[in-house]
Amino acid sequence: MIYSKLGKNVYTLALLNFINGLGSFIFPFLSLFLIQKVGYSATKAGYFIMICSVLYVPSSLLSSKLSDKHDRKKIMVTTQLLFSVLIILSGAMIGNLELVPIIILVALIFDGATDPARSALFQDCTTLENRQVAFSLFYLSSNLGFGIGATLAGFLFNNYTELLFYFTGILGIVGALLVQFLVENQQPTHQELEKSKEGNLTDKAVEGNIFKALKARPNLMFYIIIMCGFHFLAALFYFGLPLYTTALFNKTGASNYGILMFVNAFVAVTLTPFITKLSKNIHPLLSIALAAFLYAISYFLFGLNSIFIVLVFIMIGNTIGEVFYATNSNYYVANHTPMGHRARFNSIMSILMGAGSAIGPYFSGVILDRWNFKTLFFIAGLGMLFIFIDLLILRQKDKI
Repeated sequence: MIYSKLGKNVYTLALLNFINGLGSFIFPFLSLFLIQKVGYSATKAGYFIMICSVLYVPSSLLSSKLSDKHDRKKIMVTTQLLFSVLIILSGAMIGNLELVPIIILVALIFDGATDPARSALFQDCTTLENRQVAFSLFYLSSNLGFGIGATLAGFLFNNYTELLFYFTGILGIVGALLVQFLVENQQPTHQELEKSKEGNLTDKAVEGNIFKALKARPNLMFYIIIMCGFHFLAALFYFGLPLYTTALFNKTGASNYGILMFVNAFVAVTLTPFITKLSKNIHPLLSIALAAFLYAISYFLFGLNSIFIVLVFIMIGNTIGEVFYATNSNYYVANHTPMGHRARFNSIMSILMGAGSAIGPYFSGVILDRWNFKTLFFIAGLGMLFIFIDLLILRQKDKI
């Protein structure tokens, strides 16, 4: 069994990912919520989501600095609890829709603070030998929870919107308590960091600040820049997809989108173990390049089809690409991250790669207000083909 003998901490964090995925009721439907419930235009909704991403930056940077110097488990638990309480408050304020987006903005500041601490905690609990398989399990468990949560959210969205906020918040609290009481802190000690500097592992500790450490890893910097474009194009697509299903299927649009998200999660859960085994014999950059190619093809096909069953099959192909990306990207990055800079590296990379995700929804809204879904999906697909080529070039330069 590929996931055997990974250790208690890894299995507990996989359960955390399942719970957090299960609690992802709000964010897949945020664009729909802002447009259909609050009354935003597509452009304004995209702008709001971009502002959410901008506010992520300062909280993530502060949290990452603290998480590399202090107990990141405590930081992760505290910030996730604060995020969850604010999301529950958003549900309680659903009768006053003008205030809900403001509360969501504040909640996402704490969500931004949670991410680097949580990501570093995941790396602490893995080794170079088991990291690819462990990250594969994290991805699988997250998708299993997300598939169930997104499907339920699709059916609750129209008539029970406040429940989406309550369920997200409650499950976030459960996940934080799970980490507090069941996960052992394996953050490297000062002695362990100093000892690692004598070795030749790719994730050994280094002297200096985050910028010096990044400068010494030019291929990783090139990868992050490519991924900024990758995430921008994916954000174009995923912002437009729920709006596309709503435009095609009217009242059943939200539930149909939920079904597509269930298909996405089901295929991911089913194929992740097999693709992880296959990827062990392939350089991670080649697997990620294949993901970009499959994304490009699926984006083109989404823009050319309006029959739901056809969209389901296209989503299957898209998800296969997603699995190749998800099971190799974190693995590649983690193996090139100095263990003494884990939280800061995760923060910087999340910010730089997330910059694409931040501006993607805004440009998606602009494209939809001026043109149409076919144009949106064509632009996303064409851009992914360029990403595919860039990753092949990077593979030729990468010697590890």
